[in-house]
Amino acid sequence: QFWPEQRRYRMIEVKGPGDRLQDNQLRWIEFCTAHGLPIQVCHVQWAQSAA
Repeated sequence: QFWPEQRRYRMIEVKGPGDRLQDNQLRWIEFCTAHGLPIQVCHVQWAQSAA
């Protein structure tokens, strides 16, 4: 996610239903967090049908 006019960014790892963070992804997230880099994990779910 980028906000160029503010010179800001955020890294987002998106995980779908049944997906999980892999060990290497967890290490990168820990590295980024330890170094003050903006990172988040977004867990998405499928919307329920209205039927």
